[in-house]
Amino acid sequence: QVEIERKDIPYDAKELFEFKFTNATGETITITNVQTSCGCTTAEKPENPIKKKKSGTISVSYDTKRVGEFVKSITVTSDKAPPVVLTIRGNVLPQKQ
Repeated sequence: QVEIERKDIPYDAKELFEFKFTNATGETITITNVQTSCGCTTAEKPENPIKKKKSGTISVSYDTKRVGEFVKSITVTSDKAPPVVLTIRGNVLPQKQ
């Protein structure tokens, strides 16, 4: 799954977009970098190498004080595979009065 969409995210919610993946390369890989498309998005990569056939998670958070629709990309690079682009999209609701 390279895209996660969430409609109607509450204002200032602390929800994470979690991309779970399995290493299918046949050898241990290290996620070397996760690069977000803007400062309103942050991503955390697994700190330890992922052994073959094992799973990992990349957690992405978005600044949900920015009201309205958004589409953001996260480029994941590793030492054994071509870069992968993840996408988050959604809509942040206005702050309740």
